[in-house]
Amino acid sequence: MMTIAIQFTATQELRALPIIIRRSPGMMLPKRTYVLHRDVVEELRKKRIGFKLLGRI
Repeated sequence: MMTIAIQFTATQELRALPIIIRRSPGMMLPKRTYVLHRDVVEELRKKRIGFKLLGRI
């Protein structure tokens, strides 16, 4: 499964956390950066939660 590195603003992170906690065994890094599975990122997009795409791993 593909993982994706993304970064949030503070407001975006607050909206995204319930989805991330419920759906992903992802990794939290400094500066509001996360490494998440592709399906979680797709769900964030469906909910119109913005983020900055840092890369695909």
